[in-house]
Amino acid sequence: MRPCPSPPGLPPVVAWGPYADPVRSVMVAYKDRQRPDLAAVLAPLLADVLTAGLSWGPGAWESGPQTWYVVPVPSSPAAVRRRGDRPLERLGKAATRAVAARPGSARVAWAPALATTRTVGDQAGLGHAQRAHNLAGAFDVLPRWAPVVAGAHCVVIDDVVTTGATLTDAARALRVAGVSAVWCATVAATQRRVG
Repeated sequence: MRPCPSPPGLPPVVAWGPYADPVRSVMVAYKDRQRPDLAAVLAPLLADVLTAGLSWGPGAWESGPQTWYVVPVPSSPAAVRRRGDRPLERLGKAATRAVAARPGSARVAWAPALATTRTVGDQAGLGHAQRAHNLAGAFDVLPRWAPVVAGAHCVVIDDVVTTGATLTDAARALRVAGVSAVWCATVAATQRRVG
């Protein structure tokens, strides 16, 4: 479920479904209404996306024994202060564990390799060009993760893909660090807004 049109540099994206109710309501409650228990509902959806992408989708580009590193889009410091935690990390860790436990699945490992490099404005209400400008150069690979991801296979995860700007910049940072393959997995995808 790629945004259409897609921003330049956006790798393949696999989403579980559309960002519509009931998934939307569960995601909002999970992230913004302090309902960490809902990770038990959302993590299997993200695990299904990871499994599908790794078995027949963009993750299957290169079969073999390599490990795919599951890299979350980092939460901004302001979001962490506001929410008091990193809900995507909780969700991603649970989904990564679920995939690793599935018989015959690809090898996956949790890799919080990205960090924000500057303050990013609130994305709500921004169109695709504004989001791209807001996020350009916003992420970088943490120095301790640089040798791990160089030459590696990575899956960038996020909860929702809207315009693709966030995933595009996360993938850019990983490519600069030398990853050999990258694709993206999200729970949901919205309709692309023009403007």
